[in-house]
Amino acid sequence: MLPGLPIYKYILFIFTILNSFLMKKIFTFFACLLLSLRLLSQEQQPLLNIHLDPNANVYDPVFLTNEVRFVNYVSDRRLSDVQVQSVVEPVGNGAIRYRYIFFGYRTFEGQNDTVVWHSDPAENFGSVREKSLRAFKQGLLPYLLQTPMAQTLDYSIQGEIDNIETPDPWNRWTFNPGLGLAANSSFLRDTNGLTGRIDNRAAAFSATPSFSAWRIGRQWRLGAGIRYNYFHNEQSTTGGAGDFSSTSRNLSINMNSVYALGRHWSVGAGLSSQKSWFEFFDPPFSTTLDLGLEYNLFPYQDFFRRRLLIGYSWSKNLSEPLFFAGFNNQNGHSISVVYAKVGSWGYLELGTRSKVNFDFNNWTLFSIGGNLRGGINLSKNLFLTLQVRGDWGNKDFSILGLGGTPGVLSNQIRSGNYDYQVGISYFFGSGYRNIINPRLGGQF
Repeated sequence: MLPGLPIYKYILFIFTILNSFLMKKIFTFFACLLLSLRLLSQEQQPLLNIHLDPNANVYDPVFLTNEVRFVNYVSDRRLSDVQVQSVVEPVGNGAIRYRYIFFGYRTFEGQNDTVVWHSDPAENFGSVREKSLRAFKQGLLPYLLQTPMAQTLDYSIQGEIDNIETPDPWNRWTFNPGLGLAANSSFLRDTNGLTGRIDNRAAAFSATPSFSAWRIGRQWRLGAGIRYNYFHNEQSTTGGAGDFSSTSRNLSINMNSVYALGRHWSVGAGLSSQKSWFEFFDPPFSTTLDLGLEYNLFPYQDFFRRRLLIGYSWSKNLSEPLFFAGFNNQNGHSISVVYAKVGSWGYLELGTRSKVNFDFNNWTLFSIGGNLRGGINLSKNLFLTLQVRGDWGNKDFSILGLGGTPGVLSNQIRSGNYDYQVGISYFFGSGYRNIINPRLGGQF
């Protein structure tokens, strides 16, 4: 003790030290308790409180409470989120109709539902009990979906159900009438022994009504279409013939089929026939066979959301040679890449294609092109279509002389073509056209 210091101050000093020590202990204890309660509440998800009315004739309530353990069962209705009652109605021949009625309380106030199920006279006890359990779970589902328990839910469908067996009055055929109006500009430069050098530039207008149809199944897509094109051309030429205008018409008919090899691959074949009418030339129908192979980097289930396609096609003209030897008797090889994004607003597609033809094993004809097209969804199945397309390449053909020998050979042709098109496209028919991809739809 310090001399002259009163004893009560020593007592107060010791009490202050002890009080500080005890307060820290108490504070630490309550902090740990609150933290533990918080962690416990986070681990335990809140469960629905269910009240099974003891006088409600619920079928085997003890079995239900033992099987359905993801809800709390309360004896006081005032504490419940959902109350379950049952109405039993004999319907003759020993069959019984059960109505499970679900009443929502507290946060589910006003949300009521009814599930109806039947027991047959020849059913055993276990079968009826399983029906009761299924009806009970079905009635709880709308309430569980509104709780954090929804994150843990999964479901399964009993029995073999396949949507391909769904009755369809259109037999899965879809029809697509369309009309396109297009402007076109092009250029051509040629040097040959008959005319010398010619520079040609042209601008044109065309109208193209079309009608197509296809049927899509699990493995096969079958399709057909008809297309008519009216083309009016205004042409300016230097170094030769002068200025003139011309009109042409074209009619094409096609049939095609595609087979799905898996989630990414498809193969297909198409047969098309077309005829053109020119003011100075009227050739017969020309028929072409196309074979194609396609790979989609995305699974085909995503076809109507996005797609990235890589395709190869081979074409063979089956018609007899006409006035232009290289015009009809040539094979074609084409490689294309297409990316598309599809949404509720419509679609946008960007693609490119490189094509190489050969005539009598002369690999000199090639072209490369680009295509940008889109559709704006105006209403159900009605689209405003927009397209910009261009290609550049060279050509090589000969004009036959007497006896089939080449008379004039043109081998320095450079050409380009640019299209700008706006149109209307409408779909009607089967409501199932969007569940399976059209596969090779852009190839044929």
